[in-house]
Amino acid sequence: MEVYEDVMFRIPLYKVKIEPWQEVKQKILGCISGSKYHIDPKGNNFSTDFSDQFDPFGFFIEEQRHYSQNVYEILNPWIAKISTNVFGREIPESSPNMWTQKYCNNSEHPIHNHGNRGYSFILYLEYDNEVHLPTKFYSPFGNFFHGNILEFCPNVVEGTLICFPSVINHTSQRQKTDKERMILSFNMFSNG
Repeated sequence: MEVYEDVMFRIPLYKVKIEPWQEVKQKILGCISGSKYHIDPKGNNFSTDFSDQFDPFGFFIEEQRHYSQNVYEILNPWIAKISTNVFGREIPESSPNMWTQKYCNNSEHPIHNHGNRGYSFILYLEYDNEVHLPTKFYSPFGNFFHGNILEFCPNVVEGTLICFPSVINHTSQRQKTDKERMILSFNMFSNG
C-alpha cells in the first residue's frame, strides 16, 4: 500500500532582484524626496508617509502619494515580471497607492496585514542585510503537531521586490541599529 501526498494549501511569496539597482534606486529616491513623514501614531517609532485616515465604516482612506505613478512606471518591468509569470495578467496602467516607511534603532511595525487587498509588494529601498532584519511572516495556521505559530523570513538584500498575499500577517521586526532601514510598499489585484 502506497501513501500519496497532496498539498491542500500553499502560501506563495514571490521575489525579484531589481537590476541595475543603484540606478533604479536613485530614480526612486528622487521621486519620493518631497514626501512628508510622521511618526506612526500608535507609538511604534517608525516614520511613514502613509495616511492613517479612516472612512465612516472603519476602512483606510488611501491617499495617492504624489510619487506613486512615477515610481510605478520605474518599477513596471519587475512588477510585470511577477504579474505575467505568476498571475498570467497584464499590470494596470494606473498606479496603486504607494507609501514608504523608515525604521531606526528600536523601531518596529507590529504584526498586521493589509486586508483583502489581493497581493502586497515590499521593495527593500535602504537595507543592509548585515545589520537590518527582514520582514517576518506568520502562517495562518499553527504547527500540526504542537500548534506553535509558524514564522518565515525571506532572504532579501537591498533592491529585492517581494510579493505576497495581503491577508498574511507580517511584521517589521524591531531594528537594532542606528542605520536607517527604508521600504516602499503597495497593494495590487484587490479584485482578483
